[in-house]
Formats: sequence, structure tokens, C-alpha cells
Amino acid sequence: MHSVARILIHVVFSTKYRNPLITEKIRGEMHKYMGGILRNLNCMPILINSVEDHVHALFILSSTCALADVMKELKRVSSKFVSSRFAAPDFRWQNGYFAVSVDDIGLDKVYDYIADQQEHHKEISYKEELEDICKRSGIEFNIRAMD
Repeated sequence: MHSVARILIHVVFSTKYRNPLITEKIRGEMHKYMGGILRNLNCMPILINSVEDHVHALFILSSTCALADVMKELKRVSSKFVSSRFAAPDFRWQNGYFAVSVDDIGLDKVYDYIADQQEHHKEISYKEELEDICKRSGIEFNIRAMD
């Protein structure tokens, strides 16, 4: 029997120590590269966006992959890419990540939220954003768990 699944995932993860390392110079190429990593894992990227210290990615999780494995590979390979492509040897991701499933009804709202990150973060910090997302998702907020 063939497995069929449509699991929409919204993930958020930060640079190591939340350092503001994602510059305009890096951002566009990094997003495209991350999309390629997801496609190589048979996960369909929908949208990837970032600000200086963190990334939001919305994608369809492959029925053959565990989320933890996808995140490990996405962060490992993209970190190496940014380090080598942009001569940024200190570029690293935090160990943890935030992930929540998204239903088709909420897909447009999450898409718009991710697309509007630059504007959104003029008003709210990364910590405040995660706290709000966790609260709305019914998850106990612990910023230390993300380190």
C-alpha cells in the first residue's frame, strides 16, 4: 500500500545565541537553498522567510520523513552553505526549533504571517513572537528549550 499524507508544518528556528547574522546579502540565496534541501527530502516548501536572527519555514512534510530528521538536515546543510558561500565561519543555528502543524483553513493566514516578517519584527521581538505563537497553539512557552 502506498502512504499518503498532507501534513503542513510551520517551523521557527534561530541563529546560535540569536545573533543577528542573517543579512540581506545572505537572505535570498539562503531561502532558495533551504527550499532545495526540503525538496531533496521530498518535503514541498511553501514559503521560507527570515529576519536577522531567525527563520520561518512553511512546508509539507514528506510521508517518509520524521520532522526531527528534516530539521537536523535542513539546519546542518544550510549552515554549511551559508558558512562557505558567504565566508561566515561562525554561522550556526540553535539546537532547538519550534514546530506546529497547520490546517488548510489556516494556511493563508500563516503564509501571510511568514511573508510579513520584516514588518512584523519592527513591533515585536523573537521571544515575544514565540511566546505568542506558543500561547495560541496551546504549548507551554520555554525559550530555553529553543537553545
